[in-house]
Amino acid sequence: MERLILNHIIEHLNVNNIIVDSQFGFMKKRSTTLQMLSNFNSWYDAILNNKIIDCIFIDIKSAFDSVP
Repeated sequence: MERLILNHIIEHLNVNNIIVDSQFGFMKKRSTTLQMLSNFNSWYDAILNNKIIDCIFIDIKSAFDSVP
């Protein structure tokens, strides 16, 4: 039942173009490697055009261990 609902929601999101191209998490055929390549490409373009780059990296791997 969960899989059926999930598939219906994903189909709705795709048909209505709700998911943006920059979404990589929980998407088929979009790995963390592709995410990093996309980031590096954006950063490279910004550097070539003398733009400022702001980045925030957050490590949340154990954040959910403390949630009651």
